[in-house]
Amino acid sequence: MEIKQICPGIYQVQLPLRGNPLKELNCYIIKGSERSLVVDTAFNQEEARSILLGALEQLECPLSQTDSFLTHCHSDHAGLLYAIKTPDNRCYTSRTDGEIVNAPYLPGYRNEGMTVSGPRMGFVQSATELANAHPASSNRCPQAIDFTYVEEGDRIDLGGFCFEVLDLAGHSPGQVGLYEPDKQLLFVGDHILGKITPNITYWGDDFDALGIYMKNLRKVRAMPVQHMYGAHRFNVDSHVKRIDELLAHHERRLEEVRGLLREGRQTAFDVAAGMHWDFGGGNFLNFPLTQQWFAAGEALAHLEYLRHQGQAVRTSDGALLRYALA
Repeated sequence: MEIKQICPGIYQVQLPLRGNPLKELNCYIIKGSERSLVVDTAFNQEEARSILLGALEQLECPLSQTDSFLTHCHSDHAGLLYAIKTPDNRCYTSRTDGEIVNAPYLPGYRNEGMTVSGPRMGFVQSATELANAHPASSNRCPQAIDFTYVEEGDRIDLGGFCFEVLDLAGHSPGQVGLYEPDKQLLFVGDHILGKITPNITYWGDDFDALGIYMKNLRKVRAMPVQHMYGAHRFNVDSHVKRIDELLAHHERRLEEVRGLLREGRQTAFDVAAGMHWDFGGGNFLNFPLTQQWFAAGEALAHLEYLRHQGQAVRTSDGALLRYALA
């Protein structure tokens, strides 16, 4: 286990994500003069759990004096919250994403994402088959968490660090980040990543995931940031340069999707099959089912953005959604 001090009082521990192409999660431990804070955990896997608890012990961060901050609901960030949550500490996140994490433990829960989104995108597999292929099913937090809900503008004072909560929705409906204005430190979760582009997917008809994501990218671009810490891969040196790259990437994606609609492709599955991918040799039809799900979800988010912008129209054939240029 390597604990890397990346800034005075801030430590990075890479937690393994076994069975996932992301490979690792960058977990951050912030030691203030009054309390400590863990930013994101990993899958609910024993190896990652052992590393995280060992790092906290090595850094002399007792759980009773150590809170946690969940940037968003995905299992590679939320899976181990139960291992560090006690009655004596807090776990901060947005209400939107906190309720998603806790939803499986409500009476009568059904995985509506798989049940509804699969047929909408054009998948022929059952909701059960899709859910079983998804890493969230086996690696999620195994119990409901007593969250402390936060929203943009709220402050978390650790003593020596006073963070402001940022709304960074897009990658998830309620993703949040932390900004320390005096030190110009920014924790962004999966909002901005080095080398890879965060997956932007469909979260419902009323949530324009890509439009909201790009709006929040531009918000962060205008902020003074000296050090930015993301949840995967390496930390980028210039947030402005990386944001410009991400915005340009999605503009290219949108043009690609418009071109595929001109060719007559109509469904998210068919559009995804025509898009360029860097994963798995680039052939969508040869992807594992999980990666097809992520890719088709991204295609659907771009189609929905065009719909929200009035550039595309949508019809339905039963559950299946079809798109055409306006």
